[in-house]
Amino acid sequence: AQLGDDTRAVLADNSSQLRLKRHDAVESLAAAMRAAAAGPGGLVVTGEPDVGKSVLSLEAAARLEETGTPVVTLSLRDLPAGLLELEGQLGAPLADVLGGTATGDGRLLLIDGTEAAMEGRDRLLTIVATAALRAGLGVAAVTRADGGRVASQALTDAASSAARFAAPVSEYVVRRLTASEVSQIAAAFPVLARLAAEPRAAWLLGRPGLVDL
Repeated sequence: AQLGDDTRAVLADNSSQLRLKRHDAVESLAAAMRAAAAGPGGLVVTGEPDVGKSVLSLEAAARLEETGTPVVTLSLRDLPAGLLELEGQLGAPLADVLGGTATGDGRLLLIDGTEAAMEGRDRLLTIVATAALRAGLGVAAVTRADGGRVASQALTDAASSAARFAAPVSEYVVRRLTASEVSQIAAAFPVLARLAAEPRAAWLLGRPGLVDL
């Protein structure tokens, strides 16, 4: 099995499994997301491929919901190509749908896969983010590092369109696993302990999406 940005949080082989405990990273990202929700404002969650951005973002979103901040999640890649198609599927204007979501201590729209903005979906990202900000939701866009600039520009454009509602766009970088987190993996899977002990290969365990058991 793999652990990576496809939102699977468990690393497993035929005899063992491990749910990584990234408490500090989850709490740190949750704080950034909570600030975006309260603004409301835009947040770009970025980092190297395979460091677990989507997994961490979903865990941070769960923390927000536990503490009274509703979170709506979607993937930019899974949306129809245009607003008319999207609203046709929703059966109502996007702004109305977002405005009708649960309220609480701020609200947040979490959009995964926003590197798709580099493939022609930047305008759609801006439209969705603008509707969310105008409805009073902050927006967190999750993207690989190479898509960070495009995602940030899309949220900046959205914030400009919803100027009187929105705070500035900020960025959160998801880092590789810490030494303590790598040790969790090595302890759970002896075959990987040898990898962790090899300086030229140990960096792989810092990007768990690259690990295939």
